[in-house]
Amino acid sequence: MAICCFCGHGDVSDAIRPAFARLIEEHIIFFDITEFWVGNYGRFDRMACSLVCSAKKNHSEVRLCLLLPYLPTGHMQDSTDCPDEIIIPSVLDNVPRRVAIPKLNKYMVDQSDYMIACVSHISNGAYKTLEYARKQETKGRIHITNIQSPHGTL
Repeated sequence: MAICCFCGHGDVSDAIRPAFARLIEEHIIFFDITEFWVGNYGRFDRMACSLVCSAKKNHSEVRLCLLLPYLPTGHMQDSTDCPDEIIIPSVLDNVPRRVAIPKLNKYMVDQSDYMIACVSHISNGAYKTLEYARKQETKGRIHITNIQSPHGTL
């Protein structure tokens, strides 16, 4: 049993969808992933949620957990239809909203065995999260796969 989290740009291209689906399948089969953790922000998270939901049709042992930095104040994205569980980690209690998402990303990295990423440029929290994960990878705490995008990867 292992956990895999995701890290990617909010504006990722649909061109990665086939490679992304293949990686999720490979992680389930070869790395015994039984739980995927996904956020709720941007196209990459929605794509991850959709692809894991599709994979669950052939792998009943797989769970999808939607991790949130705080209770939403408005309408949540459509990715809430499939998750088995919605989690707001207690480490985020009393954390100001402006730092809640980066703290959640770090928490996901620290709790995961694997990460599937699509980070191709230095521009936002996805890059910072991947950099943190890379430091953890050098310590043997997580294994990262960065999807090759049409624009290359870091």
